Amino acid sequence: MSVRLIQSGKCLLILLVITFTGACIDKQEILKEGTRVTIPGDDITMAGILYGPQDPGKSDPAVIVLHGWLEPEENGADMVSIVAWHLAREGYVAMALSMRGWPDTGGRDDCGGRQPFDVVRAVQWLSRQPGVNPNRIGLMGFSQGGQVALLTAGLTPKVKAVVAFFPVADLEKWAQTTETPAIKDAYIPEVCAKGLGLKAKSPINAACAINAPTLLIHGDRDTRVSMDQSLQMAKAMLDCGKKVQLQLVKGGEHTLKKGHKGWIEAWEHAKKFFAEHLKQMPPAKAAMPDILKRNAPMQQKAPFPKNSGGILQGG
Repeated sequence: MSVRLIQSGKCLLILLVITFTGACIDKQEILKEGTRVTIPGDDITMAGILYGPQDPGKSDPAVIVLHGWLEPEENGADMVSIVAWHLAREGYVAMALSMRGWPDTGGRDDCGGRQPFDVVRAVQWLSRQPGVNPNRIGLMGFSQGGQVALLTAGLTPKVKAVVAFFPVADLEKWAQTTETPAIKDAYIPEVCAKGLGLKAKSPINAACAINAPTLLIHGDRDTRVSMDQSLQMAKAMLDCGKKVQLQLVKGGEHTLKKGHKGWIEAWEHAKKFFAEHLKQMPPAKAAMPDILKRNAPMQQKAPFPKNSGGILQGG
């Protein structure tokens, strides 16, 4: 089956470059700076692009970057290589990973079935690499990559922070709310509903198992994956007493639009979030920060606004 959900992975890469760096950088230059790596999985071999470490003798935090749905022939790691490249310049060992179903990783896309277990293996592999602090590994994902990042965090305590851009959280509701016919009529029934089924592939049902601090970022005009997906995911995590922040991007759609101030601000916030939770991890018995104390009452009772910008947080 071939379901055309995006126009071009190359367009996505260009948008990522401009959004995260403010300039258009040659794709080949970005790719040449990374190292192609292969990672053994349970039944497949995964492929990625590793950036760093700058000093193998050090112990730096690390981040795995996961792409969203692409045409089957598109290389997933290549598409998000700019993100890993940029994170490496922020002091992380960063790896862009092709998920199951996209070159050069084996297997077929299963909409969050085996993919989270693959990423667990990738986290384990990365934690053993020279220059990586095994106790400071985070995940960043876009769209389906955000879904898989959240599911992965529910499977392993090795993940210490998650940033998910416009993730799918509840596949059953996604089928009801997406305005993309190919998703509703083909992808969900023909791919997502197979295997483990929609409930098991929905991060909202794993909310209580996610112990990593989580940042959800979503555009309020996203018609492909409604912002309600992130709103409900945040609420589910708060109801479980988990650490979660939600940033809604005013005017944001299901893409990182060139020159969009909201997405640029969201990226800056994502970097600060990783720095706080991966670079400056507090002692185990540290007191709750004042900002979280002020928000503590909303953890169980306060409803989320239907349409707002800015950040909601708790935990």
